[in-house]
Amino acid sequence: WALDRWLAENEACGHLIALKAVFKAPVGIGDIVTLESVEDSGANGKGVAHLSLSSNGQVCAQISARLKAGAMSNDGSLPDHAPPVSECRNISSEEIQGYEGSMELSLAREGLENLLPGLTKRLPANQIAVMLAVTRVIGMEVPGLNSLFREAEMSFGKSPRGELHYRVEKYEPRFNLVTVSTTGGGAETKLSAFVRPEVQRQASMEELRGVIEPDFCRGQKALVIGGSRGLGEVASKLMATAGAEVWLTYRGGRCDAEAVVQNIQENGGRARCGFCDVREPEEFLEEITACAWWPDQLFFFATPPITRVASSAYSESAFERYCEIYVEGFSRTVGRLANTHPGVMVIYYPSSVFIDAPKRGFAEYARSKAAGETLARHLAGANPQTELVIDRLPRLATDQSASAMEPIGGDPISPIMGAIQRMSERLRKRVVEGKGHNVRLG
Repeated sequence: WALDRWLAENEACGHLIALKAVFKAPVGIGDIVTLESVEDSGANGKGVAHLSLSSNGQVCAQISARLKAGAMSNDGSLPDHAPPVSECRNISSEEIQGYEGSMELSLAREGLENLLPGLTKRLPANQIAVMLAVTRVIGMEVPGLNSLFREAEMSFGKSPRGELHYRVEKYEPRFNLVTVSTTGGGAETKLSAFVRPEVQRQASMEELRGVIEPDFCRGQKALVIGGSRGLGEVASKLMATAGAEVWLTYRGGRCDAEAVVQNIQENGGRARCGFCDVREPEEFLEEITACAWWPDQLFFFATPPITRVASSAYSESAFERYCEIYVEGFSRTVGRLANTHPGVMVIYYPSSVFIDAPKRGFAEYARSKAAGETLARHLAGANPQTELVIDRLPRLATDQSASAMEPIGGDPISPIMGAIQRMSERLRKRVVEGKGHNVRLG
């Protein structure tokens, strides 16, 4: 995309001599990306373009492209079709060293002209095909399923004929770093990628039997905001195991949420799921109100992607992105529900140890969680029917905390079970004191 935008603004056609791309930070779906470019004119018609892409206040990619003016003959034998659909490989650490293979180079010209008109108009087809192919090598072949593309260096100049051959040159288990070389299509490349941890699977209902008493939350209703994966999934299953009726929400993980509900129901629990975007929760809250389904316990696990800010400078945009969920989303969803709730409701707000023990790259995240804590205390203090439990949690084994460079976090079952026990105790105390009329205890 960056090369396409830059080439679209430069009229002279040419061809690549070398290209280097470094991917520094992820870009989420819907994130705004800005492109800055600097050109250095060189001798003999050669020049270098330096492209920088930024999102959420930090540089996410840097690209240097060395080009030479003048057309380069295209190899007319390059097949005009998209690559075949194939299954994404999931290569184990034992198989990865020395892994190699080949793939056909092809280019679906008509479709690509619509997507990347600047690229297809100004660069030779074989060079475009190679650039696209190396992304398939990393994302589909090796490391494949659990890959995080880190860097690509390409040099062009050989005959453009031939398929692309790839081989793993080095694997460093300590860093989960793979180095891959490719030849073919008129280019030689050196690629590197991290192998990220596997998707963090949470315990099933079958595995949670005996962890908590089956009647501990009998007669209670639990609303789990963000219950399709991670900590929310654990809370949903534990509450159902303890006898509560659970309503869990999702924003993007409908299939995950439905799988959690199915697992609960197959084991005799009661659960349902529904869509809720905490930035616009009105429709979901209207559904709860219409059903007169008032939760006794509310867990707020809604979260945006949690990423380390690579720059040493503070990112105000990253802070605002977190606050959109942890502060504003909490207020719109939980605050409104608390104000209309006819009885007692105990709220769980998961915070972070990074507030007490700062970690480089997470200042924005910690500050947003601190702001969320303040808001939660304010809402609870303003409503006598509301109780609040806040935990500053450490890194736990979820997809959010999984990192290619750090060990997997701790088991989430124990801290979430501890939160459930404290929430239930507060709920029971309010009933004994005669201050809650919505709770049906077994």
